[in-house]
Amino acid sequence: MNDGTLLVTDWDSGSLFRWSAKQGVETLASGFKGPADFCVVQEAKGLLVVVPDLPKSELRMIRLGR
Repeated sequence: MNDGTLLVTDWDSGSLFRWSAKQGVETLASGFKGPADFCVVQEAKGLLVVVPDLPKSELRMIRLGR
């Protein structure tokens, strides 16, 4: 992200998290069976992160404010 923060999916923990040098790791969403590569869409009030969960054949959408 612009401030150096990383958004990451982790297959082992079944989660989406963000990491920053200042705040470390913060879990944003969990309960995935197999989170795959995600897409980030800019919205008026922040970001929409779309994460496919392959084994479940689902898309999860997580909104992040600014």
